[in-house]
Amino acid sequence: PGDIFYANEAAYGGIHNPDQMAFMPVFHGDELIAWTAALSHQPESGASEPGGMPLNANSRNDEGMKLTPIKIGENYQIRSDMLDMMVNFISRAPRMQAIDTRARVTGADRLRVRIQQLAEDRGADFVRGLLRKLVVEAETAARRRISRWNDGTYRAVVFCDTIGKEPAIIRCSLSAVKKGDTITMDFTGTSPEQPSSYNCYPHIVAAHAAIHIFAYPFHDLPVSNGTLAAFDWVCPAGTIYNAAPDAAISNSPTLNSMTMSATPIALSKMMFDSPDRDKVAAPISAVGSVTIFAGVSQHGVPIAEFDATVLNNEGQGARPHLDGEHAYGFPWCHAGRSPDTEDTETEYPLLRLFHGLRIDNGGFGRTAGGTGAETAVVPHHVPGLFFLSLGKCAFIGTTPGLFGGYPGGPAPAVWVTQTDLWEKMAAKAPLPKNSVELATLGQINGTYLFEHGNRPPRPAGNGDIILQLASGGGGYGDVLERDPDLVLKDRRDRIISDFTATRIYCIRYDAETLELDREATDAARAEERQTRLSRGKSWDEFQAEWSQLQPDPEAVKHFGTWPDGVREMPLIRM
Repeated sequence: PGDIFYANEAAYGGIHNPDQMAFMPVFHGDELIAWTAALSHQPESGASEPGGMPLNANSRNDEGMKLTPIKIGENYQIRSDMLDMMVNFISRAPRMQAIDTRARVTGADRLRVRIQQLAEDRGADFVRGLLRKLVVEAETAARRRISRWNDGTYRAVVFCDTIGKEPAIIRCSLSAVKKGDTITMDFTGTSPEQPSSYNCYPHIVAAHAAIHIFAYPFHDLPVSNGTLAAFDWVCPAGTIYNAAPDAAISNSPTLNSMTMSATPIALSKMMFDSPDRDKVAAPISAVGSVTIFAGVSQHGVPIAEFDATVLNNEGQGARPHLDGEHAYGFPWCHAGRSPDTEDTETEYPLLRLFHGLRIDNGGFGRTAGGTGAETAVVPHHVPGLFFLSLGKCAFIGTTPGLFGGYPGGPAPAVWVTQTDLWEKMAAKAPLPKNSVELATLGQINGTYLFEHGNRPPRPAGNGDIILQLASGGGGYGDVLERDPDLVLKDRRDRIISDFTATRIYCIRYDAETLELDREATDAARAEERQTRLSRGKSWDEFQAEWSQLQPDPEAVKHFGTWPDGVREMPLIRM
């Protein structure tokens, strides 16, 4: 009783180094009856780059603190030498490590107290039985539900356009094989292990698939490993999903954005012809776009933190009967929310130039994916700071649509240096209100760099503008079946542009009053359907042409053989 344990090592069941966990045993008298745990992401791990998710990591040696499960306290007290050791690892943000460690331990201990109170009231057998019943009931109910879906193989393929330190195409290939009450999630065909931090282990893949599994197909069951007992996992060794023990894995969550898209696509196909069709959903955007900054704050405090504004404001995927929510939250934790702007500006040396919803970003369809957010931050009150950013899909969307729906938009980045922002603000000149205005109107003078959302560490000066974008959720169904009145509402709300309304959704309306011309809309959509038919080809014709196409060799240099994705050269790490 009173022992305190701690870990953040992915090889021992964690996800990546920034996710730290405190856990404690729960005793009733002299009997161990349960364990409690408190886990949260911490944006610093003492890695070779600030933020704990280094883009340039080549091996595990670059990733900072990696604690195997160890005892850091006893008698309900954290040992000062163990806390000092961790603070020493996290020297960029020592106060963060000390405070967050105590917070995790306090959370685990509060759970311990509540469980012991329940055991005192109802008995240890009741507590053990209750916890066990949650697992058993979850597995029984999950298998019962799966058994009413059609047996078969359901496939999904998702691409990513970066391995972290450079643009490159890699692939997640999923075949979900359903038989009886069991589903085998087979990732054979996924790209080979990378010389970067875009790698992971099989249990990390399962954890990311569980984000959708718990929230959609089995949202009404206890969140329990019992639900996952109905799933088997195949992740071939030597791929990005089953890397070598010395592989860098700190960006495993960003990499598994592909898993978070492939899982709903495969399972939605599986559930479509079943009583659970209402649980079908296009993927939520999971770009993982975030600006990480480090230095000394305006208060003289060392900091290493990230701006989670767009990270926690991605678009939700559309469903058969509902549009996705705009800026719905954080895909890795559905309850995640965006930080408060005033709090951010008070604590950190950042000014938020703008923050709002992106236009033409959610996947178009009969029901539309929610759009993501965008923000631009500016260092101020300090001479400058270091920053890097994480992201993916700067060129191609990694959030496919479902059953004819469009994908969510890509999320590139912009950096503007040597600006005259402060002069423009002092003169009360017009300032950009969104990313399109920033990129096109030239209201701010400076040097503009349009780049990938993955940006290696660099110094940013006072007044620089750092743009970060979230992406939108996948759309569902044919765009020509969307209610024209809903299209017009999106147009009025500036969720979509005139181009999208007229060219994609094919509606017609008065440009000034935004009143629908229903007759012209029906005619335009009928014409578009005929145009589609004129473009139609048989499978044999399409395959004959498609199989002759070859990608740019530079784009697939980390893909492996084309199109099989098998490694051609051995991967050697120093």
